[in-house]
Amino acid sequence: PRAAHDFMNAGDPQSTEFGVLLHAEMERRVLARQRGSKPSAAHVSSNVAKHVQRAEEALATLTKARELPEWRLYGEAGERRIDLLRVQAGDVFEIIDFKTDDVEVGQLRHRASEQYGKQLREYAGLLRDFLARRGQKPKQVRLLVCFTAPENAKPSERLIEIPENP
Repeated sequence: PRAAHDFMNAGDPQSTEFGVLLHAEMERRVLARQRGSKPSAAHVSSNVAKHVQRAEEALATLTKARELPEWRLYGEAGERRIDLLRVQAGDVFEIIDFKTDDVEVGQLRHRASEQYGKQLREYAGLLRDFLARRGQKPKQVRLLVCFTAPENAKPSERLIEIPENP
């Protein structure tokens, strides 16, 4: 289940439910790959399957990394969940946030920055605090929004990087 803050100010309950389904399927697929099995999308709707496929195609454009789905962090405001935390060699971390917004390709960068920048920067701060408590200092923390809705977007266009320190 998603954290309560994910449902606050949710404009459309169907959109929220769709996002939950996408997140659950992405988590299932990451865990299946880690076990060495190939997941099928037979149990999800064709629309969810399309979004999952687009997310996976976008993720395939990134360097191989250890993947940690639905990574939980805790701060003053309570629990936060990173949709997908990727850990690369050399202490490089990638925070991936999946979004199902139906936005024109040319507007993705603006939407990512304006709508989700604050949220991802909060996640980065919590991750840095978590790592510092364990004596680790990341070389880099990359913040990426993965848009799954625009049908005409290329996989590499779906991933929008937001600067950690604008």
